[in-house]
Amino acid sequence: MANTKGLIEFIEWLVARKLAVKTVEQYARHYKLFEKELGDKDLTKNFLDRFVINHPSNISRSFLKNLFDYYKITSFEVPKIKGRKKKKKRRSMTPEERRRISAWLFERRMMFGLMFEVSYFCALRREEVISIRINDFELQRYSEDPSRSCKLKIHGKGARERFVIVPPKVMTKVISFMQGKSEIKPDGRLFPIGKSKWHEVFKDGIKSTGSYNFTLHDLRRSRATYWLDHGVDLVRVSRRLGHSDVSTTQRYINFEEEKELKKWEEEE
Repeated sequence: MANTKGLIEFIEWLVARKLAVKTVEQYARHYKLFEKELGDKDLTKNFLDRFVINHPSNISRSFLKNLFDYYKITSFEVPKIKGRKKKKKRRSMTPEERRRISAWLFERRMMFGLMFEVSYFCALRREEVISIRINDFELQRYSEDPSRSCKLKIHGKGARERFVIVPPKVMTKVISFMQGKSEIKPDGRLFPIGKSKWHEVFKDGIKSTGSYNFTLHDLRRSRATYWLDHGVDLVRVSRRLGHSDVSTTQRYINFEEEKELKKWEEEE
């Protein structure tokens, strides 16, 4: 199964699926390990079990799943990692906690509070909120009726793009923040800050407000939980989070996505 040509073709297949560069590199390393350990032996369940035992991580299991998909292997299942400690389930942020942390961040600096609210209400990853550019907002359409939500293009993982809805109560603050900037470049970042600095500021807010040990990813998780608790079905939540397995980044939203954005806006 495995050889240099096979590895190259596997990598090309992964790249075509728009996986992140780091993920492709990890899968390529696992492919080499898989090739070395399999050698001339036949692929068996026992071999797969040993491979996962020797490389006990979610990456190894994800690699196998992609490998099975690539070679269209249906006679085996990806083994589960046995003996791992079950991760403690993290809890969602309550509305009271969110307001308290948001107020602290706004008091520290308007940009920090705004990053918090955009991250939460749009369920964004840390990298996604930092990479927002001013021209990612559909400002012309929004200016026609500022009482409504604004559509925002997000640059997600694996070079995939999606659209999210920024509710009016957050968008009003975004506009105020833009107007307060001394210089506005349409292609400039809305929040000129690094990932480490944003993480540091957020953790300061958590400690200063005596909150549960939330992470930035908990904002995204909390919003997803809120949607599920309020009747949004799992497929729609997955779409909002950018979890769709789309091979090509879509430049313009299609009819189905437009309907979903409309529902999202009405719910806000």
